[in-house]
Amino acid sequence: MTTKHYRISTVPSFFSNISSIEKLAILRDAPEDTTQAELALYFNDLYQVFLHRFSQFAYADTVSTDEETQMLAMLNELIKIKHTLQTEV
Repeated sequence: MTTKHYRISTVPSFFSNISSIEKLAILRDAPEDTTQAELALYFNDLYQVFLHRFSQFAYADTVSTDEETQMLAMLNELIKIKHTLQTEV
């Protein structure tokens, strides 16, 4: 099953006579390289979660083994995604 990705067109001349609410309703196909964009978005999301969890981890009085395992798994995933993004460029 193929999933179509859409984004809002931002070409200024295309929107010259259209109100801003109508602009949001006009969609066109996503950029050609959706996997790269999706990976970058996933990396950013995971990075934000990691930073939040790391700040809690750093200030916690006690840390469970489960929390340590989750932090290591997130860090390993971030490293894998970063490597994939660099090799696909």
